[in-house]
Amino acid sequence: MFTFIAINLCLATYIAYYNDLNAAIVAAKDNSPDFNYYYHSKPYCRIAPYAIGIMIAFIIFTYRRHNETGEIFDPFAHKIGQGICSYKVAEIFCYLAGIALIDVIIFGEMDAY
Repeated sequence: MFTFIAINLCLATYIAYYNDLNAAIVAAKDNSPDFNYYYHSKPYCRIAPYAIGIMIAFIIFTYRRHNETGEIFDPFAHKIGQGICSYKVAEIFCYLAGIALIDVIIFGEMDAY
């Protein structure tokens, strides 16, 4: 998964630089109409959020499977899940950080906010 994210960052940076596009989310309206064609519509430029979602789902699956059956599906993912779920403060922080990121992504594009 980290490979997908690294490839995404490299390709997205190269495409934005080569086509002289502003890849900032808050400046998307300042870009040419080519922004959607060259940058936004390409799946290899947007795979990082999906890869992160798959990693989080894998951690949740591993942690829940251990709680239900006692079997550790992946030791690394289990340690991450155990580290987050064993501390209530860490769990609340992850929820609040996720909500804050969603708000920034959704409302950051609008001029009124």
